[in-house]
Amino acid sequence: MSKGLNIETFTDLRSFFYDGLSCLNKTSPSPIADEVVIYSSDVLEKYSLNSGLYNEALGLNFLKAQHLELCEKKAVYKDVGDTALVLVGYFSPSINSKLISKDYYIKIGQMAYDRMDYIYPDYLDIPRFYKKLAHSFEELTILMKAFAESNTQDPFKHLLLSKKIF
Repeated sequence: MSKGLNIETFTDLRSFFYDGLSCLNKTSPSPIADEVVIYSSDVLEKYSLNSGLYNEALGLNFLKAQHLELCEKKAVYKDVGDTALVLVGYFSPSINSKLISKDYYIKIGQMAYDRMDYIYPDYLDIPRFYKKLAHSFEELTILMKAFAESNTQDPFKHLLLSKKIF
């Protein structure tokens, strides 16, 4: 008698990230809003498909954005916030070895999302979304870090779930 494997399938990376983050968020002592979890799933999907995470200094980009046109500012602030979020949340161990502290990345991410809120405050038709995201930044990075750790401790954990194939 052979043992069957249970395999979990996802239609896309966004679903994978959302399911994992959402599950952890439900057990959190201070859960964050679901729309913030949705946004972070989009960000993780974007960066998992893009190799340009470490291309430029976040602080310099943040300062340069102040002198750009409005539509360019939007892209730069979003990129700075999203990059800081992924670095502090998902890749937290890698920034612990850098000269720049984790607190710097948290502050720059929060400031970028705050500025983003003045330029383009809505996401999924939610007013003042980026302000909410800036306010939830640290809690979100803790959630993302827990998700990253849960996936690296047992890389095959997500493969063993729902349907028998043998």
